[in-house]
Amino acid sequence: GTGNDFARAASIPLDPGDAGRLLVGARARPTDLVVDDAGVVVVNASHAGMSAAAADRATDLKGRLGPAAYPAAAFLEGIGTVGFRATVRADGQELVGDDDLLMVGVGNGSSIGGGTPLFPEASLDDGRLEVLVARATGPLARVGFAARLRAGTHTERPDVVAAPATEVVVEGEPVPHCRDGEVSEPAARRTYRLHAGAWSVVRPAS
Repeated sequence: GTGNDFARAASIPLDPGDAGRLLVGARARPTDLVVDDAGVVVVNASHAGMSAAAADRATDLKGRLGPAAYPAAAFLEGIGTVGFRATVRADGQELVGDDDLLMVGVGNGSSIGGGTPLFPEASLDDGRLEVLVARATGPLARVGFAARLRAGTHTERPDVVAAPATEVVVEGEPVPHCRDGEVSEPAARRTYRLHAGAWSVVRPAS
Protein backbone atom coordinates (compact mmCIF):
# COMPACT_ATOMS: atom_id res chain seq x y z
CA GLY A 1 0.00 0.00 0.00
CA THR A 2 0.92 3.69 -0.05
CA GLY A 3 2.19 3.67 3.52
CA ASN A 4 4.39 0.55 3.27
CA ASP A 5 4.01 -0.01 7.02
CA PHE A 6 4.41 -3.78 6.90
CA ALA A 7 7.57 -3.36 4.81
CA ARG A 8 8.90 -0.93 7.42
CA ALA A 9 8.18 -3.41 10.21
CA ALA A 10 9.89 -6.19 8.25
CA SER A 11 12.96 -3.99 7.55
CA ILE A 12 12.33 -4.33 3.81
CA PRO A 13 13.70 -1.33 1.87
CA LEU A 14 11.04 0.96 0.43
CA ASP A 15 12.97 1.37 -2.82
CA PRO A 16 11.91 -1.45 -5.20
CA GLY A 17 15.46 -2.00 -6.45
CA ASP A 18 16.86 -2.27 -2.95
CA ALA A 19 14.01 -4.57 -1.96
CA GLY A 20 14.75 -6.82 -4.93
CA ARG A 21 18.41 -7.06 -4.01
CA LEU A 22 17.41 -7.99 -0.48
CA LEU A 23 15.75 -11.14 -1.81
CA VAL A 24 19.14 -12.46 -2.90
CA GLY A 25 20.68 -12.47 0.57
CA ALA A 26 17.69 -12.76 2.91
CA ARG A 27 15.81 -15.89 3.90
CA ALA A 28 12.22 -16.67 4.79
CA ARG A 29 11.65 -16.09 8.49
CA PRO A 30 8.71 -17.15 10.66
CA THR A 31 6.38 -14.18 11.13
CA ASP A 32 3.36 -13.66 13.36
CA LEU A 33 -0.13 -13.20 11.95
CA VAL A 34 -3.37 -11.77 13.36
CA VAL A 35 -6.86 -13.08 12.55
CA ASP A 36 -10.07 -11.42 13.74
CA ASP A 37 -13.42 -13.00 14.57
CA ALA A 38 -14.71 -12.20 11.07
CA GLY A 39 -11.90 -14.31 9.58
CA VAL A 40 -9.99 -11.28 8.28
CA VAL A 41 -6.20 -11.70 8.30
CA VAL A 42 -4.17 -8.74 9.57
CA VAL A 43 -0.43 -8.71 8.91
CA ASN A 44 0.42 -5.27 10.32
CA ALA A 45 -2.20 -3.53 12.46
CA SER A 46 -5.86 -2.83 13.10
CA HIS A 47 -7.29 0.21 14.85
CA ALA A 48 -10.61 1.89 15.56
CA GLY A 49 -11.79 5.37 16.45
CA MET A 50 -10.08 8.56 15.35
CA SER A 51 -7.26 6.70 13.59
CA ALA A 52 -9.68 4.61 11.50
CA ALA A 53 -11.68 7.72 10.56
CA ALA A 54 -8.40 9.33 9.50
CA ALA A 55 -7.53 6.32 7.35
CA ASP A 56 -10.91 6.56 5.64
CA ARG A 57 -10.46 10.28 5.00
CA ALA A 58 -6.89 9.72 3.77
CA THR A 59 -8.19 7.55 0.92
CA ASP A 60 -9.49 10.69 -0.81
CA LEU A 61 -6.23 12.56 -0.20
CA LYS A 62 -3.71 9.97 -1.41
CA GLY A 63 -3.89 11.09 -5.04
CA ARG A 64 -2.74 14.59 -4.07
CA LEU A 65 -0.64 14.01 -0.97
CA GLY A 66 0.73 10.47 -1.29
CA PRO A 67 2.34 9.28 1.98
CA ALA A 68 1.45 12.61 3.63
CA ALA A 69 -2.27 11.84 3.27
CA TYR A 70 -2.62 10.01 6.58
CA PRO A 71 -0.91 12.64 8.80
CA ALA A 72 -3.04 15.34 7.16
CA ALA A 73 -6.22 13.33 7.63
CA ALA A 74 -5.32 12.52 11.24
CA PHE A 75 -4.90 16.22 11.97
CA LEU A 76 -8.32 17.02 10.49
CA GLU A 77 -10.04 14.16 12.34
CA GLY A 78 -8.29 15.08 15.57
CA ILE A 79 -9.87 18.53 15.52
CA GLY A 80 -13.46 17.35 15.34
CA THR A 81 -13.60 13.78 16.65
CA VAL A 82 -15.89 13.00 19.58
CA GLY A 83 -14.51 9.56 20.39
CA PHE A 84 -16.52 6.43 21.24
CA ARG A 85 -17.36 4.33 24.28
CA ALA A 86 -15.92 0.82 24.64
CA THR A 87 -14.43 -1.85 26.87
CA VAL A 88 -11.08 -3.38 25.92
CA ARG A 89 -9.92 -6.77 27.21
CA ALA A 90 -6.44 -8.23 26.75
CA ASP A 91 -6.00 -11.97 27.35
CA GLY A 92 -9.24 -12.04 29.32
CA GLN A 93 -8.32 -9.15 31.61
CA GLU A 94 -10.11 -5.82 31.43
CA LEU A 95 -7.61 -3.24 30.20
CA VAL A 96 -10.11 -0.37 29.95
CA GLY A 97 -13.69 -0.69 31.17
CA ASP A 98 -16.61 1.07 29.45
CA ASP A 99 -14.80 4.36 28.95
CA ASP A 100 -14.74 7.18 26.39
CA LEU A 101 -11.91 6.47 23.96
CA LEU A 102 -10.16 8.41 21.24
CA MET A 103 -8.88 5.22 19.64
CA VAL A 104 -7.86 1.62 20.25
CA GLY A 105 -5.42 -0.43 18.22
CA VAL A 106 -3.67 -3.79 18.03
CA GLY A 107 -0.27 -3.95 16.38
CA ASN A 108 1.82 -6.75 14.95
CA GLY A 109 3.94 -4.15 13.17
CA SER A 110 5.03 -0.89 14.75
CA SER A 111 3.51 1.81 12.51
CA ILE A 112 0.39 2.85 10.60
CA GLY A 113 -0.37 5.54 8.04
CA GLY A 114 3.05 5.60 6.38
CA GLY A 115 5.36 5.52 9.39
CA THR A 116 3.31 6.84 12.32
CA PRO A 117 4.79 4.82 15.25
CA LEU A 118 1.56 3.81 16.98
CA PHE A 119 3.06 0.65 18.50
CA PRO A 120 6.72 1.47 19.25
CA GLU A 121 7.32 -1.84 21.08
CA ALA A 122 5.85 -4.10 18.37
CA SER A 123 7.82 -6.81 16.59
CA LEU A 124 6.67 -9.16 13.83
CA ASP A 125 8.08 -12.28 15.46
CA ASP A 126 7.84 -11.89 19.24
CA GLY A 127 4.67 -13.96 19.65
CA ARG A 128 2.53 -11.12 20.96
CA LEU A 129 0.34 -8.20 19.92
CA GLU A 130 0.80 -4.70 21.22
CA VAL A 131 -2.47 -3.16 22.43
CA LEU A 132 -2.87 0.60 22.64
CA VAL A 133 -5.85 2.49 24.08
CA ALA A 134 -6.01 6.30 24.06
CA ARG A 135 -8.53 8.15 26.24
CA ALA A 136 -7.37 11.61 25.08
CA THR A 137 -10.85 12.80 24.11
CA GLY A 138 -10.69 16.47 25.21
CA PRO A 139 -9.58 19.14 22.68
CA LEU A 140 -6.22 19.87 24.34
CA ALA A 141 -5.63 16.19 25.09
CA ARG A 142 -6.15 15.29 21.42
CA VAL A 143 -3.58 17.87 20.32
CA GLY A 144 -1.12 16.62 22.92
CA PHE A 145 -1.66 13.00 21.92
CA ALA A 146 -1.12 13.79 18.24
CA ALA A 147 2.12 15.65 18.96
CA ARG A 148 3.49 12.81 21.10
CA LEU A 149 2.34 10.21 18.58
CA ARG A 150 4.48 11.63 15.80
CA ALA A 151 7.48 11.42 18.13
CA GLY A 152 6.62 7.90 19.29
CA THR A 153 6.38 8.99 22.94
CA HIS A 154 2.58 8.88 23.26
CA THR A 155 2.68 5.75 25.44
CA GLU A 156 4.18 7.89 28.22
CA ARG A 157 0.95 9.89 28.54
CA PRO A 158 -1.27 9.09 31.56
CA ASP A 159 -4.34 8.84 29.31
CA VAL A 160 -2.76 6.12 27.16
CA VAL A 161 -2.71 2.43 28.11
CA ALA A 162 -0.33 0.06 26.30
CA ALA A 163 0.15 -3.65 26.96
CA PRO A 164 1.19 -6.90 25.25
CA ALA A 165 -1.40 -9.64 24.59
CA THR A 166 -2.22 -12.59 22.36
CA GLU A 167 -6.00 -12.00 22.26
CA VAL A 168 -7.78 -8.65 22.33
CA VAL A 169 -11.52 -7.93 22.50
CA VAL A 170 -12.98 -4.49 21.73
CA GLU A 171 -16.66 -4.17 22.64
CA GLY A 172 -18.99 -1.19 22.85
CA GLU A 173 -20.33 1.50 20.56
CA PRO A 174 -20.26 0.27 16.92
CA VAL A 175 -17.25 1.77 15.12
CA PRO A 176 -15.33 0.97 11.93
CA HIS A 177 -12.01 -0.85 12.26
CA CYS A 178 -9.13 -0.12 9.90
CA ARG A 179 -7.38 -3.43 9.18
CA ASP A 180 -4.14 -3.01 7.24
CA GLY A 181 -5.51 0.17 5.68
CA GLU A 182 -8.96 -1.22 4.78
CA VAL A 183 -11.80 0.39 6.74
CA SER A 184 -14.63 -1.98 7.72
CA GLU A 185 -18.31 -1.43 8.42
CA PRO A 186 -19.01 -0.44 12.05
CA ALA A 187 -18.83 -3.34 14.53
CA ALA A 188 -19.94 -3.44 18.17
CA ARG A 189 -17.52 -6.25 19.01
CA ARG A 190 -14.26 -7.36 17.44
CA THR A 191 -11.80 -10.02 18.65
CA TYR A 192 -8.19 -10.27 17.47
CA ARG A 193 -6.04 -13.36 18.00
CA LEU A 194 -2.32 -13.68 17.37
CA HIS A 195 -0.96 -16.75 15.57
CA ALA A 196 2.75 -16.91 16.31
CA GLY A 197 5.02 -17.80 13.38
CA ALA A 198 2.01 -18.66 11.21
CA TRP A 199 3.68 -17.68 7.92
CA SER A 200 7.11 -16.89 6.54
CA VAL A 201 8.35 -13.66 4.98
CA VAL A 202 11.64 -13.11 3.15
CA ARG A 203 13.20 -10.39 5.27
CA PRO A 204 16.29 -9.51 7.29
CA ALA A 205 16.60 -10.78 10.86
CA SER A 206 14.76 -8.67 13.45
